[in-house]
Amino acid sequence: MNDLLDKYSAKYHLQLGDHKFSPLLTVTAGVSLEYCELIKDNIGLKEPLIFCFPEKKAGALWTSVSYFDQLFPRRLCKYW
Repeated sequence: MNDLLDKYSAKYHLQLGDHKFSPLLTVTAGVSLEYCELIKDNIGLKEPLIFCFPEKKAGALWTSVSYFDQLFPRRLCKYW
């Protein structure tokens, strides 16, 4: 788990201002972002990626927020 945290923290910006995600959400966001890159590069299988968050009410929300936080600046800067 610590290896994944280090890997994804170095590769992606996975915090919002002073807010830091839990280790579980950080790894989940990192896996999601890496999966999207694999699909974009036609390396991964184009199948749904499903995570289960037992008793984690906003887990999917924060994973989505971290994804869009990575995606939006890259897409926006393409057009400036």
